[in-house]
Amino acid sequence: MMELSGLIRQELNKRGLTSYRESARFLGMSIEFVRITLQKKHVPKDKNHIRIAERLGIDATPLILAAHQQNLPLDAQSCILQPAEVASKSKRIWPLSREQCDYLAKVMSPQKIQFIRKYRQLHPDEKSQTEGYVHYMFATKRVPPPSSISGETIKIENL
Repeated sequence: MMELSGLIRQELNKRGLTSYRESARFLGMSIEFVRITLQKKHVPKDKNHIRIAERLGIDATPLILAAHQQNLPLDAQSCILQPAEVASKSKRIWPLSREQCDYLAKVMSPQKIQFIRKYRQLHPDEKSQTEGYVHYMFATKRVPPPSSISGETIKIENL
């Protein structure tokens, strides 16, 4: 994957913007910000990636992905999975790989895949709270099994 500065420079060149001054005017940002982003490989905040993408008329996802990958150590950069396209409305599912998404699309709805996507992005503390809530909801909504299975009567004792 290309570095963030390379992606931005490529899009600016497509529009014929070669100087920092022209680029800064087009993006609505300071000349210094554009210079350090393109030349010094500064990684701006995600809200600035979104702003740059809106001005360039492109999707912000590749910019954000490149920025986060650029911040990682070299040995960890290969761990970032590329997004996969989904059949519904061409939305991407993160951070699942293409193979995982293709498999899950056969057995799950796109909404359930999105739920898994969101769950995988949670902080470990948030995951444990979510798991606790799910276990609580299942415990409170639990229905006892049928009283007769193959003609035998089974007593259920309260714990």
